[in-house]
Amino acid sequence: MIKFTSEHSASSGGASHHNLDEMSLPDTLDLLHADFRKAAILGVGLIGGSVGLRMKKMDYPATIVGYDRQEVLDEAIMRGAIDQGVGDISEAVVGADLIVLAMSVEEVERVLPTVLRTAKAGAVVTDTAGAKKALCELAQSLENPSATYVGGHPLAGSRS
Repeated sequence: MIKFTSEHSASSGGASHHNLDEMSLPDTLDLLHADFRKAAILGVGLIGGSVGLRMKKMDYPATIVGYDRQEVLDEAIMRGAIDQGVGDISEAVVGADLIVLAMSVEEVERVLPTVLRTAKAGAVVTDTAGAKKALCELAQSLENPSATYVGGHPLAGSRS
């Protein structure tokens, strides 16, 4: 559980009033659905590999499949970030309950429509790209996607 505490002050006649507001939210890692059987990470370099490693560290119950170039997949498997690697996006996506697009904005723009249309019904698709506006607009413009897109951010980099 993450607890946010904010302190607001307002001046009135030179006096300062403090109002403490608290808001508790579940830890985002607690929100990962335990019934997920397969997760696909498209792009298992630094960021995607880190996502896989964190999922493994928290004993995530799903099989984690990575998509990338063979040398990147070999490294991700050796480090324990993924269970298996594939060289074809459709093979990674088929049957996945969670799909993480750990790619550049341009690559996500290229693959997002296909992923949202071909993913299994009810799958959750997210990304780690730094820019969101174009990706959210793209996802919203698609007719009859089978999956749900939730824009993410790696909290690193300089693009907005």
